[in-house]
Amino acid sequence: MATAKYSVVKRQNPQNREEEGKFYAQAQSTGEISLDDMAKRINQLCTVTRPDVLAVLAGLQIVIIDSLMAGLIVRMGDLGDLRLSLLSEGAPTKKEFTESLVKKIRIVFTPTEEISNSLKSIQLERTGTLKEKAEQKDDAASGGTTTPDPDDSGNQGGGGIEGI
Repeated sequence: MATAKYSVVKRQNPQNREEEGKFYAQAQSTGEISLDDMAKRINQLCTVTRPDVLAVLAGLQIVIIDSLMAGLIVRMGDLGDLRLSLLSEGAPTKKEFTESLVKKIRIVFTPTEEISNSLKSIQLERTGTLKEKAEQKDDAASGGTTTPDPDDSGNQGGGGIEGI
């Protein structure tokens, strides 16, 4: 069974900075996989060669970019869909809205039900943040013991597939 690691971090309420922060789960990655490593793995699963897999993935990247730039939703079969999303400031009236109010263009990935359901079988395992782990490692090297600050997030970053 697959295991997803998480840490517990304190976060402020962005809408009320005066309010005491609360503790939330934050996914912690265990590493990364490169495009080349994915191609090697796919090559092991079928008869397509690694260079052919890399060529297809490079072509897929071009098609995804071109399609998103054309305003299309990219339907990727059993994987899910990709689409653009905009983050903008508001204007008092429709007529006063200008492109300058658009602050960010993001890519949103919506997985298929099959992929979403596959996450239900993941076991969760609590771990420390990167900062906590580094402090423990430094402490072990110096022979002392330190208790990690529960208010210190040591944020490693969230999830999401923004900025593909």
